[in-house]
Amino acid sequence: MPHWLYFMENHLDPFKLERYFIGRHKIEHYRLWFRNYFSEYIKMILLDDRSKNRGYIKKGVIDDIVIRHTDGKMNYTIEINRLLTMELIQRVLIERN
Repeated sequence: MPHWLYFMENHLDPFKLERYFIGRHKIEHYRLWFRNYFSEYIKMILLDDRSKNRGYIKKGVIDDIVIRHTDGKMNYTIEINRLLTMELIQRVLIERN
């Protein structure tokens, strides 16, 4: 979903238009999962000092992406998926103790 449509969705939320479209074209709803159900987990992993101090990530970018998405201001599903994947690979495969 593009950012402009995501912004409009928040204004149209009282009408609950999303319920007419969810599940029609795909069964995975990562945008909603990342925003609602897994937001605390995503914040715990991606806003951790280890994640924010990686040499391959520009400082402040992760904060912006995570906060804007979980607050419902923008849609960063793809970016969060990539950041989460990179961070978990780093922790589990590269830095494992």
